Amino acid sequence: SGNGGKAAALNYVDKDVIADVADSQLKTIGSSINIAATGNAQISAKSVIAPPPAEGSTEESPPTPDAKIFVANIVQGNLRATVTGSNLETTGSIGDIFVKATNDSTTIATIDATVDSTGGGSASRPDLRSIGKVVAVNVVGYDLNDAFSQPIDSLLGDAEAPSLLGLIDGTGTLAQIFNSTITAGGSVEVEALNLAQVVSDLSNRETIDFVSESEKRVRSRAIASSEILAINILSSPTKAILDDSLADTGSALIQATRGVKVLAQDESIVTAAITLGDAVEVEANGTPPIQAIAGATSMNYVDGGAFARVEDAEISSSSGSITILAIENATITAETINQIESTSTNTSGAIGSRRYGSGRSLAASGTIGVN
Repeated sequence: SGNGGKAAALNYVDKDVIADVADSQLKTIGSSINIAATGNAQISAKSVIAPPPAEGSTEESPPTPDAKIFVANIVQGNLRATVTGSNLETTGSIGDIFVKATNDSTTIATIDATVDSTGGGSASRPDLRSIGKVVAVNVVGYDLNDAFSQPIDSLLGDAEAPSLLGLIDGTGTLAQIFNSTITAGGSVEVEALNLAQVVSDLSNRETIDFVSESEKRVRSRAIASSEILAINILSSPTKAILDDSLADTGSALIQATRGVKVLAQDESIVTAAITLGDAVEVEANGTPPIQAIAGATSMNYVDGGAFARVEDAEISSSSGSITILAIENATITAETINQIESTSTNTSGAIGSRRYGSGRSLAASGTIGVN
């Protein structure tokens, strides 16, 4: 991201990961049947603020105050492992049947506005870092146009009106057996596991050696931004379903010698993080610069959860348990971190560290963290 205008880094990913058995006959003797869909996508959008010009340069220090930086990942699609209208059979004690869907993907939107410099400029021409608007966003499972047509006030508004976010694309993790006859010498497991990580991260920091060669010459740097937004919008349910409308025939359509397990587990990590701060080394009579933020908002809107369901099914096991289990253990964090530290050297050469001390300022009109 350089001078003026707009800078954007955008990934638009519409993908499906599907393992599907439909209208089929599968049989093994003394071994297992595995139907598995695993998503390991690594999706990253990143913008890095350009470094300042060399000492003595007349070039403007990018970005200019009107710059708008936008980083986003738009992800749609499904991850599912399914068996439909089929007959699966295994024999022997190790004849297990597994239907598993695992989402282990990572989606990261990052804006790196960290500044490292030995200064530059003078009292009459300070070395400034000013950014108009900065947005890092991840949208998973919603229609792109609908989601971005809504104002932020709407997104923070009525929790009972998810339609404000646009059409749900159906993104999620699903493991399902439907309308099928299953006979296993071992166990039957239907498992959906969500380990996905979704991160929107914005670092707006500065590190500078600040020197006053005289009271009239002061090298200074300031970072200012009118708006900072880190946001994650997700529709990502985790579902494990065993559904068999054919069970009204009276036969045991799901039969496993060593037990049946239906498990939906959500272990996802969703983080919206903004870090504001700076570190400065001051010599003699220098007055360190200021960091000013008009508003910083970190927000997560997550429509997810874990669902384990057995419906219209007839299940039997001769020597094992039947378990239907949903585990919700997601970690959802919205945070804004303010960090300021200065180190000063007085005329006697003594060095002292001052946190939030004199000559060091961070001004913010509002910081909001919302889940």
